[in-house]
Amino acid sequence: MRPSWLNVPLSKQPPWLRPPQTQWRRLSAYRKQKMKQNENMRVGSLICAAILLVLVVLLTGCATTSPPPVSPCPTLPAVPSVSTPAPSIPYSDTVQSNLNEWQKLLQATTLTP
Repeated sequence: MRPSWLNVPLSKQPPWLRPPQTQWRRLSAYRKQKMKQNENMRVGSLICAAILLVLVVLLTGCATTSPPPVSPCPTLPAVPSVSTPAPSIPYSDTVQSNLNEWQKLLQATTLTP
């Protein structure tokens, strides 16, 4: 007659009573799982390192000083003298007469097909 403790399934038996193949399978499955976790951690750490490198490069680009402007600012025109006489005809009247003349010239031209 078999003892009752031998009727217990393999998964519930203590490790020293399990056959070695079961322990090896479990150990092999455990190692595969750990290798996969390590691989995922490596990929994640590489991605983090790449992001960090990009940020460092961008920050160093922002930290550099910009060169001074090449073209100098325009200078103000000279102040008109008090002795300069005012024009006899105002500028706005001259402009208005010029515009009227140009309008007449444009209306007088014929369109060619």
